[in-house]
Amino acid sequence: MKLDKINNFLKEITKINFVSTINGERASCRPFGDSVLIDGKILYTLNF
Repeated sequence: MKLDKINNFLKEITKINFVSTINGERASCRPFGDSVLIDGKILYTLNF
């Protein structure tokens, strides 16, 4: 399954990833480290 490979890549190979968002006119970049595969979706925790 492709999602298993993607989740493994996020957890084992890259270890820490970043998600970028825009809040109004300001950009924000947050790290995330742990991803979980549940019901065919990859979920991850954000550190605020």
